[in-house]
Amino acid sequence: MLLCAVPVGTLWTFGVDHGPAGAECPECAVTVYLAAGPLAVAPNELAFRRLLCDGRRDELGGQAAAMARDVEAAELAAGGVQLLKAEADVPSSVDVNGDRAAVAVDVALKFTFRDRQPGGATGTQIGAGAWTFTLVQDDGWRVCQVDAPVLCQTVLRCEAAPPTVVSPSPTAEDLLRHPREMLPCGPRDPFPELHNCPGQPATPR
Repeated sequence: MLLCAVPVGTLWTFGVDHGPAGAECPECAVTVYLAAGPLAVAPNELAFRRLLCDGRRDELGGQAAAMARDVEAAELAAGGVQLLKAEADVPSSVDVNGDRAAVAVDVALKFTFRDRQPGGATGTQIGAGAWTFTLVQDDGWRVCQVDAPVLCQTVLRCEAAPPTVVSPSPTAEDLLRHPREMLPCGPRDPFPELHNCPGQPATPR
């Protein structure tokens, strides 16, 4: 789990932020992305948008919003669950090359149960696969690209399961129907010509 904290000490004067736009390190940017973006329980839209590269801010914001909609659809389909947080594990790789970096990390979605039974589980965790963040150093480390699975296609069930249709138990009549149909001259008689059934030519004796 990444332990980088979301910066809270930025100074504000008359609504103007004098702190850096990005994060202190590439791994920290991943933490801010998950903790402040649409997948957070309490999103910080301003901090999230400042973290994104200027030229791709709207595109990246839309991508994150689509992830949040997928989670909402999964919550509705499952019923009784709510996203607690999206959390990144320790990065599997951090490649820094000058003012550019790539962070590969596994992300987990942690859900709580709204109607928890006494003594029961408090929630569940679903692996959301490997995510790769491409970042640049531009007044702090900022996110320019996120390669992540489409949650509703590969991670979450976003449609309610169809209702289970329970077939009625067979009656004694149902169980006997097929054998009866195979009696001589019945509709399933396998040898009607041997039984001189109506409509069949008589068998010479």
